[in-house]
Amino acid sequence: MIGKTVWHKTFGKGEVCAYEAPYIRVCFETPGLGEKSFLYPAAFESFLRFEDEVLETKVKEELEKFRQTEQEQRRKRKEELKRREEEQLALIREQTKAKRSTAKTRSIAKNSKAQV
Repeated sequence: MIGKTVWHKTFGKGEVCAYEAPYIRVCFETPGLGEKSFLYPAAFESFLRFEDEVLETKVKEELEKFRQTEQEQRRKRKEELKRREEEQLALIREQTKAKRSTAKTRSIAKNSKAQV
């Protein structure tokens, strides 16, 4: 991947000068732009494309895996949030039940004393 030509929608032609996961650094030919870092492979979804079709195909496959991983992580976070909410609701129900039980016990005790 390093040394391969890429095209950016705005910056134009560049060359991959480094790859340090999860970032890819591109040195652009346009004067004054210099080197820019992009999130890999996400930047290839919208901004970048490889000139080499084989690499472009490979990055599209990696993008698909990246999307699937992201979806799985979102699903797990959503499930975890739901589980925590359910635990909190159960705790609130238990606390409410305990308070009612205590109040009922006090009421019965108070009524018992009043009858004596």
